[in-house]
Amino acid sequence: MKITLRKLVLIGMMMASARAFGGTPVSVSLFGTLPERADVYGLHFSIACIGPISSCPNSVAGLSLGCLETGVGDGAMSGIQVSGIHAGGECVYGLQTGGIFAMAEKATGIELAGGVSMCCDFRGVQLAGLLSQADSCCGLQMAFYNGSASMCGVQIGVLNFAVPAKDGWVVQLGLVNGIGKDEKSTWTDGIRYLPIMNIGW
Repeated sequence: MKITLRKLVLIGMMMASARAFGGTPVSVSLFGTLPERADVYGLHFSIACIGPISSCPNSVAGLSLGCLETGVGDGAMSGIQVSGIHAGGECVYGLQTGGIFAMAEKATGIELAGGVSMCCDFRGVQLAGLLSQADSCCGLQMAFYNGSASMCGVQIGVLNFAVPAKDGWVVQLGLVNGIGKDEKSTWTDGIRYLPIMNIGW
């Protein structure tokens, strides 16, 4: 690869701007993170970013790639997070994708998982092969099973269950669609089931 003066200047500017924000442009996690507990403005790469085995960067703004797992500490993940097995974080803004699991406490954007997508407070599009679950969801859920205790948006799947958020609405498309009247609704009480399509507010 030919290194030009322009590329060197660009790399220098990236490093300088990352340092100006008190972070680093590149971080690597193997059995520890280098630099340790850093704020990353650029690229984070991990083989395994698993709590007791390997620490994670505090926050990432940019691209986070993981062979097995990638995550962030108490800070936010802003940008694109991709992992072979598990992508996770406290707050995720942008695209989060995991080969099997994609999980966050709070997320805005797109959460994509081969198996399970879970979030406490989600805004955007949540897609998974098996399960899309959110305590609070505003947007679209699409999986074999979709569930939300406080939903405003659309669910598309084989099994859909939701309670409309306050001042919210739910449209469900699937084989079994259940909309609860409030947070006290259970599988057998306080829920209206309809096949193919169900609407509630």
